[in-house]
This record gives sequence, structure tokens and C-alpha cells, in this order.
Amino acid sequence: MADGGVVAVAGLVLAAPGVVHLFCNYGQFIKERLETFRTAKDVWVDLGKFGHSLSDGKLKVDIELARAAYTTEGFDPALKQFLEDQVKRLGDEVLIAKSFLGRQNVQSIFGRGMFAIRGERRAKEINKALRKHQQDLSDLLVLVGIAKMQLPDKLLLGPSKFQHNESIGYMAVPFTSDLYVTEGDYKERADTESREISVIIERQTRNEAPSEGNLRDIASYLCYRLADGVPKRGVLRCLGYRMDPAPELVFELPEGMDNPQTLHTLITDDMGKGYAGNHPLDFRFRLARQISEAVLSIHTAKLVHKSIRTAAILILHHKIDARDTAAKIAVGLGEPYLIDWRLVREASGVTSRKRSTSQWTEDIYRHPERQGIQVQQKYNLGHDIYSLGVCLLEVGLWDPLVRTRTADGNPQVSDLFKRVANLDSSEAPETLLEQKLKCTLQVKETLLGLAQRELPPRVGLGYTRLVVACLKCLDTPSGFGAEIDFRKLNTTEAGIAFKELVLVSFPDVLL
Repeated sequence: MADGGVVAVAGLVLAAPGVVHLFCNYGQFIKERLETFRTAKDVWVDLGKFGHSLSDGKLKVDIELARAAYTTEGFDPALKQFLEDQVKRLGDEVLIAKSFLGRQNVQSIFGRGMFAIRGERRAKEINKALRKHQQDLSDLLVLVGIAKMQLPDKLLLGPSKFQHNESIGYMAVPFTSDLYVTEGDYKERADTESREISVIIERQTRNEAPSEGNLRDIASYLCYRLADGVPKRGVLRCLGYRMDPAPELVFELPEGMDNPQTLHTLITDDMGKGYAGNHPLDFRFRLARQISEAVLSIHTAKLVHKSIRTAAILILHHKIDARDTAAKIAVGLGEPYLIDWRLVREASGVTSRKRSTSQWTEDIYRHPERQGIQVQQKYNLGHDIYSLGVCLLEVGLWDPLVRTRTADGNPQVSDLFKRVANLDSSEAPETLLEQKLKCTLQVKETLLGLAQRELPPRVGLGYTRLVVACLKCLDTPSGFGAEIDFRKLNTTEAGIAFKELVLVSFPDVLL
């Protein structure tokens, strides 16, 4: 089926490295493009389902199986040719669909009229051809026995891929219970030499340990969705996962970086050292912007983190000469990286409305809709942005909301929070505090009051507006503007809205 000068890209053949990823990107484009067609007809719905299957469904698995068989040594040459031809036909039609959808404008009256005249029939033809090629590939896989083949688990770090250096042991990241630094020999591929690297280990020991399937899914998001061939700001490179000695994710420690500590620890360590630990305001602005861009990196990859808080942000420090003043200014407070990936999932995926635990030390960072045992709303990008706003509030105050180093070992909320919550005048402040921490809307209002009262004299009005906008991002109207609704925006639209506000808030901060 020809279409307006569309030329098939050579990358959509099984022999090409990255062909599966390329197909996924096209499927994601088709799915997202159709999300913008708010008056979608049945044909658009069908094309959207195809896009989902191609980006992260059965069709993606079929292409992975075809690629795995094609690259298997000794696989029948005739069958290889059959597979390559079928995938090529599918790829040609996917490119036609991509080109066709890119030209449609069904938001305007004129665009809908043109579609009614000639576009709808063409869309049905494309959809029919796509479904035929999809079914033909599925039938071919069954015919040659590939459908039952097990894909190799490239994410499982067995001894042949990662060998831990036992003499080094595991060094815990200060004031954490599930983060470790260690070293080992890592082999990228079977045909390459191993190299010695330093790694961050994130153990999955909270509550119930995840199944191997769940851990594999998390590693897949981090290795494939967030990798994309280009390092993402604020996201460590994930090498894969291990089940022994415990369920854990393995991340490569960037070269020239050491002394890992969480942002919560960094802020807590500065208590009693003068205002904001005597750090220049520029350093904190730079850190805040870097954290914001880390969250944008996740959302750009169509994922949500679901557990953003200062204890889930790792700060790595550059190895520099302590006497080198220029270098110290250049590196600032260090480089922030998001950690604690146990809840990460697709932004458009299914999310549970039940939570197994409800700790106030984590709930204080969550939007009121997402607190408690039975949460009110499906998770969306706005919930991540709200949590980011709480973190930016802490960076602006340079005072931890949650005090963990207490005399009795029990965490306590900050004195600033208590003051804004008007607990000082109560005859039973601890009882009232406990009640307020259980009232999700009161927690949010206290955080807003804290931002509006304490931030302007410390960090200025621009930074304050950013924090308040994040905390009000899911209000009606949204803190980002009356036209913004994170419950309805797709990930691309939401990312643009947030990025524009961040860039306005930090116009002069160098990255």
C-alpha cells in the first residue's frame, strides 16, 4: 500500500540493531497522537489500540520473539527470510500510519470536515492493513514454533554478567536501610571484556519483597524506557536486577562521583550550621532545577515515580580538590538522582487504589487524593509534581519536614510545620498534631501556608510561585493555569506545561 511518497526507513528490519525500540517509539507516537483526538471515532480507537499493542503489548512481544529467533545462531535461513519479510511489511505500514496521523487535524471544524470527506475511509484502510500484518506475523510465529520460545532475560545479572567483589563488601549509604555502594566486574555483552565498576545497590526489602516478575518490570522501565541511548538527567544508569543475595536493582555509579547521601540527609546534616548551612542561594536554585528536570526525565519517558520525597533523592558529589575554590563553585551541592523505584509504572497504566501501609513520613509528600489505605484518584503526572513541590519547599527552607534523628528514635515533624499549623497555642499540641497529620487537606494547607509565609524572604517570589504552583497543580483552577488539567492531559502536554513554568522560574540558573 503506497502513500504520498512515504519511504520505509531501513531501520525497520530485523537485522537492524534497535529495531524493537524503533517499533515501540512508533507505537507510542500512534497512541499519543490519537490521545489528542478528543472526538475520536471508532476507527481512531482501533488505531489507538494498535499503537498500544505495538508500544507495550502483544505485538511488541511478537517482534521481540522474531528478533530473538532471527539473531539465534544456526536458525534456519529460509525461516529468517520469512520473518524478515513479514516484519518489513509491517514496518512499511506502520510508517504509512505515522505519516497519515501526523497530517490529521480533527480538532478544527475544517479538519473534521476534511476527515469526513476522505480521511475516514483512508484511516480504515490503514487500520485494516495494520491488523492483517499483525495477524500474519503472529500466525508465522506459531507456524515455525517461535511463539512458545522464551525470550532471554537480559536484565537478570547472573555471575557471568556481574561478579560482586566480595573483598569490598556492601557499604550502606548513611541513614538509609536499603541503599548500598559496592564494586564488581561487569560484562556488557558476552563478546566483550568485563570491566571493574562501582555500583549503587537498591534493595527491595520494604514490606513484602517484590516477585521476580515485578522486579524485572521495574528494571525494564529503567533500562529501556529511561535509557533510550541518551543519559537522562537525574536518573542513574540501571544495569539490571538480581535476586541473590536479595531482590535488588543495580545502578552504575557515574565515574568521578562518590560520597552518596540522600537529600534528606544533606539537609539534616546542616541543621545548626547557620541559615541554609551557609550554602549560596545559587547552589540551592541549581539543585532545585536539577531535581525538577529529573522528574521531567521520567515523565518524558511516559512513566510516573509515585514516591518522590527528599529521602528518595540521592546526592552524589564530584571528586575534587577541597582547596580548588573554582571547582567547588562549579559543582555546587552535588548531582541529584532519583531513587526508590519500587512503585514506578507507566503514566497511562493501571494503578492500584489500595496501599498496604500508610506512614505519615511518606504521606506528607503525597497529594491528599493519594493518601490513606483507600486512595481517591488514579495516579497521574500531577501527583508526582505535587510531591516535587514538597521537595522544592524543603530545598527552599533548607529545613527537613521530617526529623528522624530524635531522642526517642521516633520521627517528628519540623518545628516550622508545627508553627504554621498553630500548634503552639494548643493545650494538647501532640494530640492536635496527630489529628492534623491524618487530615490530608490540612497537611496540604499547612504546606501551602509554610511556602507562602516562609519562602519569599528566603528565596524570593519566583521560587515561591513555583512551589505554590506545584502544590496547587491539581486544584481547580490549577496552579499552572486555568487551562491545565493534569487528570486529562497526556504526558507530552503535561510535560510542556511543567517545563515552561520551571524555565520561567529559573531563567538564570546554569546547569
